[in-house]
Amino acid sequence: MFLYKNGRFYAGPFSFALPEGFYLDNESPDAFYNTVMFFSPDHTFLVHMTIETATMDAHAAAENDLDECDPEEILQTVTPITHPLPGYEVSYRSDYSYENRNQYYSAHFDGGDGQAQESCTVYVTSSVPIDQVLSHPGFQALFASIRLEPQEA
Repeated sequence: MFLYKNGRFYAGPFSFALPEGFYLDNESPDAFYNTVMFFSPDHTFLVHMTIETATMDAHAAAENDLDECDPEEILQTVTPITHPLPGYEVSYRSDYSYENRNQYYSAHFDGGDGQAQESCTVYVTSSVPIDQVLSHPGFQALFASIRLEPQEA
């Protein structure tokens, strides 16, 4: 469950801000537990923000995203990222297309300590090349807004 307060969504130890002009997706048949989904203003990409108790660390989760990809489908192998938080990202394409979105990007971040490791995943499906998504001002604003902080009451 997400708390919305002061222009930010909070869940577990993470928070983020919805970019200006994006649309919350309330019609998707593929809604996931503890996930907020929203479209870019032109509907060329859909962002899934998932915050949950992790079954694997961020590196393993990124590797898992590529498990079923053929080598020619991988656009970017598991790559460390440091901003906004330390984590790992991958991108790939697929011959399978859902509503004309066949390019994919995911970034995985670890948060918290101990046995109940929390994770944040930014997952994108796109009908345009992923580099266009990553350079989109709204996506950049979303990405820059991700913080590791305790949930405010």
